[in-house]
Amino acid sequence: MSLSSMIKPLTISLSLGALFFASCKPGAESAKPPIHPNPNMDTQEKYRALSESPFFEDGRTMRPIVEETVPYGKDGKLVQDPELRDGKTDSGEFVKTAPDFKSLGWTKSYAEYLQRGQQRYDIYCTPCHGSTGDGVGMVAKRGFLGVANLLLADYVNMPDGLIYSSIKHGSRSKIMLPYAVQIPNLSDRWAIVEYVRVLQKAAATEEYKSLSSKEAK
Repeated sequence: MSLSSMIKPLTISLSLGALFFASCKPGAESAKPPIHPNPNMDTQEKYRALSESPFFEDGRTMRPIVEETVPYGKDGKLVQDPELRDGKTDSGEFVKTAPDFKSLGWTKSYAEYLQRGQQRYDIYCTPCHGSTGDGVGMVAKRGFLGVANLLLADYVNMPDGLIYSSIKHGSRSKIMLPYAVQIPNLSDRWAIVEYVRVLQKAAATEEYKSLSSKEAK
C-alpha cells in the first residue's frame, strides 16, 4: 500500500475527530433539543387531571359519569356498608365476626362458600402461611422471616374484621402486602377469613395435635 493511499483516510479521520471535539467544547451547545430515539416514552400524548382540553365542548379533560353507568361492586351496586367493605363498624372498630355469607351476595350453599374460601386460600395464602395455616409455607421454608402462624392464640382471638383488613390492606407490620387487587371480590376475602377459622378449629382438635407431635418427632 502506497503512502498517499494511507494518508487520505487518516486525514479524513482526523478531520472528523476535530469536528467532534470542537462540537463538544463549552459554548458550542445547540439550541435544538437533543435527538431522542423514542420520545413517546418520555413525552406521552395524554391529558393530566384537571387540565384543559379543546377537544370537548365544555373544555374539561375530566369527563362526567356517563348516564346509566353501573358501579362496580356487589350485584352491580356500590358497597357502602363499612362492615362488608372494610371489616369495620361505623365507629371504626373491627367487627368481631364475619358477616353472614348471604349478605355478601353468595347464592350457593355454605359448604360451597367454604370451598371457595379454601380455593382462594390455597392460591394466595398457602405459599407463605402453609396449607394448615401454621406459617410454614414454601416462602418461609426458603428463609423469609416473619410469616404469621395463624394457629397461635393471638390470631385465634383476633377479630374477623382485622383478618379481613389484613387481606385487603396488608398487615400492620408491613410484612404482608395488600391483596386487594389480587382478591377484588368481597365475598372471596370473607370466605378466606371463614376458612382460616376452620383451620384454627381443626388445629384445636386432639387428632391434629397427635398428628403434629408425630411429625415433629
